[in-house]
Amino acid sequence: MPLLALIAVTAVWGVTFVQVKDAVDVYPLFAFLAIRYAIATGVLAVVGGRRVLTLGRSGLAAGVYCDLLTGGAGPTGCIGTRLVVDGSGTVQLQLNPTSAVAIDVATRLSSS
Repeated sequence: MPLLALIAVTAVWGVTFVQVKDAVDVYPLFAFLAIRYAIATGVLAVVGGRRVLTLGRSGLAAGVYCDLLTGGAGPTGCIGTRLVVDGSGTVQLQLNPTSAVAIDVATRLSSS
């Protein structure tokens, strides 16, 4: 299914390229872009609006995540550091100046 979606997006992108090129010749560029992005925002709001409302400030849903830099997720849980994202999307961290963390939604183990 993802391959078909990718093919569909590629086909639509290719078909609209010529129309966009012609439209930019006729309409002012920034006005055209404003309308184009307004339409895209409206479509994405309808499709993903509920999901966005469940996200906290960090953009991550509440839960336990594994730090990718210290090992990521294994078959029984985190190999390295566990990071807890609370309901408001906040992660409490204490890092040394030369250290970092990397969180990916694929490493979410459970909801908190």
